[in-house]
Amino acid sequence: MPYKLNESKRHHIPKQRYKLSNWSEYNHALKNRGRIDLWLSDDIETWWTHSDRVYDGTGSSQHYTDQAILTCHELRVIFKIPLRQLEGLIDSLFETMGLPLKCPHYSLLSKRLAGLNIPSPRYKKGVQRDERTVGCHCFRLHRP
Repeated sequence: MPYKLNESKRHHIPKQRYKLSNWSEYNHALKNRGRIDLWLSDDIETWWTHSDRVYDGTGSSQHYTDQAILTCHELRVIFKIPLRQLEGLIDSLFETMGLPLKCPHYSLLSKRLAGLNIPSPRYKKGVQRDERTVGCHCFRLHRP
């Protein structure tokens, strides 16, 4: 065993031991490590969709604002999920909050993100990003 040969030359610092006195607070802190809280603006209903859509026969104006598309994109990058799963996540958030809003369809999100010239990662099976997407600030999740 080669590691035992230099055992006498190493510095031996004992592991620090903490005495825990408040177990309920410690358990509560451990539970809060896995907690996810999302705060959405109170005026989300006013800026999520355009209220003054024009139907003039040349094609209707956009239903969702650019800010709504960017919000969806930010949630997608944070959670590293494909567009279809993102649609379900945002719809469940609105349902939980009791808001009468809907997430844009995943194909609409894809088209609008391309129109806004935002580099959009392509998440496939697992959590690794597609190598074709350059310039996106997405990181690979390291698994043990």
